[in-house]
Amino acid sequence: MIKEVHVFIENGGDDRLMREIVQALHPEFLQQSGLRLVRHDVSDWPSEPFTMAAVKLRMQKGIALTTGNCLVQDGNAYGKRLYMVMLKN
Repeated sequence: MIKEVHVFIENGGDDRLMREIVQALHPEFLQQSGLRLVRHDVSDWPSEPFTMAAVKLRMQKGIALTTGNCLVQDGNAYGKRLYMVMLKN
């Protein structure tokens, strides 16, 4: 089960955009009680999004990403690149 979703959005966005992205890719998440959605605006898109996400989450939240504690997904929406990190319970 996913407990937290971090959405990294190229050149930023707002919470409405983040919710639309999550709704389009994983509508089941929005029905999940207690799920946290966190938006991260990325002004300079990196060549390695996982590394960027791992460093940011480690520095800001003390979360160390591993292949066992998260799922990741990349894509595009509304002309912006995005990267989602879904933290498991």
